[in-house]
Amino acid sequence: MILTPQESKVMDGRPFDAIITGLQRALATNMLVRLDNSDHIYAVTLVDESIPAFTLPIMVVDVMGRKRVCIDLRKNTREYKIDEVKGTFIPVLLTETNFLVNLAIAQSVWREGPAEFNNIYFDACRIYAMWLAMKTTKRLVLSPQQQNDLVISFSYYWLTRYNSEEYLNDNYYNFIVNKISTLYGFNQNEVLAVLDKFNKVVFTDIEVFCKAISHNAENPKMKSFNRILLQTMVLGSWLGGSNSRELTSVAVEYPPMFLTILYRALNERSFRNSDITQLAMKLLNKAKQDSYSLVFADILRRNM
Repeated sequence: MILTPQESKVMDGRPFDAIITGLQRALATNMLVRLDNSDHIYAVTLVDESIPAFTLPIMVVDVMGRKRVCIDLRKNTREYKIDEVKGTFIPVLLTETNFLVNLAIAQSVWREGPAEFNNIYFDACRIYAMWLAMKTTKRLVLSPQQQNDLVISFSYYWLTRYNSEEYLNDNYYNFIVNKISTLYGFNQNEVLAVLDKFNKVVFTDIEVFCKAISHNAENPKMKSFNRILLQTMVLGSWLGGSNSRELTSVAVEYPPMFLTILYRALNERSFRNSDITQLAMKLLNKAKQDSYSLVFADILRRNM
């Protein structure tokens, strides 16, 4: 189970040790600014060359052993306000800073108790699996049935992100089979024909999962399928922010990122033309869109 975006394969090679060390020092010397009404989210706002730049929220443990999630706002100076009395920062709505705050909260929830996302996780599954299956089908020119098989496969990956065991038990495996069948209207035998090839394995990450898909594939076109190809195919799916390509690559591996992007997609009109937004509008009716937004907003409010 991947607990932080830094564990994503696409983030390999970043100087996280130096970043964490710098953030711990800054926390100990009160050089970071706390999010208003939060006790665990902090921001780097002052120029500090001892802390390398970082793009996504990162969790650190302070000298008292408390978990803190930090974001880098050194390039976002116009996207937040400082409460001079409380010494806290308040993000401006509809900005990258607000998105980073939301992602930091979602990351904290995922790490402490991902079941909080249960009421929106299955609707998100439909969009996630269809997004990746459609991108793969278009790139490799696959048939409709092969696309359906990929929808089932990516749904399996999404629905096993909660699990830290090596293999699924029979009860949860049957639950996944029934859930996928219900979500898409597939025959259960069709779902089992795809999932039985995975042997109930809980894949550690997207790279191992893509290798399994390639290994199981009968179509020669899928033999070259891998994690890098998948993440390359989705690069243009999101239009938000200067690091939108990084966001989509991480979203393939890390559910809190996808859940937060989807929340933004449903609530900010400027992203209506993105692939993810268009797909969400197609697959979720208005009631489900509103429900997703309300549930996610409530999670954010309760976990600041």
